[in-house]
Amino acid sequence: MWVMSVTTLSVLSYSGSNDLLISVKVTSSGFVVHSVAYFLGMSLCCFSFTKNNISFVVWTGFLIFLYSMVLEVVQFYLPYRTFNWWDIAANGVGILSFVVVWVVRKEAGKLLSY
Repeated sequence: MWVMSVTTLSVLSYSGSNDLLISVKVTSSGFVVHSVAYFLGMSLCCFSFTKNNISFVVWTGFLIFLYSMVLEVVQFYLPYRTFNWWDIAANGVGILSFVVVWVVRKEAGKLLSY
């Protein structure tokens, strides 16, 4: 569901003046929206599977980041969308933020179990 939602939102046209999403795209919170969306994507993916190791989290982050780059390249070819390096950076910030939170949580769990 997350992949379908992000893909759909990434290729939609924001041409309608009554479109709620245009306010998100135009404001400076676009960076925050991208970061939160990809943080959420990482958390959904990592907590949906039973693998609980760092290599799984890193590979998942890498694949989701590649997915975000593909979506940005697709937007380059859409006449009503634009390619934006800041969107890719924001996606990476969301992914890396999740990885940091996951590692801290994992290490805190180890410390508390001693």
